[in-house]
Amino acid sequence: MFVYTERFLKLWQKGVKSVPKMKPETVIKRDMEKLGTYKPEFEPIISIYCQLSEQYEVLTKKYIDSGYEFESEGKAGPKKAPIVTTLESLRRDILNYASQLGLTPMGLLKANDKAFKSSNKGAGGKLSRFTAAR
Repeated sequence: MFVYTERFLKLWQKGVKSVPKMKPETVIKRDMEKLGTYKPEFEPIISIYCQLSEQYEVLTKKYIDSGYEFESEGKAGPKKAPIVTTLESLRRDILNYASQLGLTPMGLLKANDKAFKSSNKGAGGKLSRFTAAR
């Protein structure tokens, strides 16, 4: 998982073509700090979230390399390939962890009910009518 950061884009514009990748944990921690949801106690959850994301990336690449083979032969006929089931499970787990960490809109709202009210300046007040309805 490569995240384009402001630092990367500035270096790229200067002609630097290779920039060391940031660790996923560092990116998640930075994003959570920006959102105001980071606490050191969340480090184990962040680590698990990053491990799940890495597993998902590896399996997605294998699935693509297999030509998106979504069925396998079983004793009773064709069935869903195990890799598809695993990818579906990983997606659910990743979404659950992201929500717990406040990295989804609903998760952020649960972690900080004022999150959308303070960030609606750039939206011309459009978000306030959605958050006021809650």
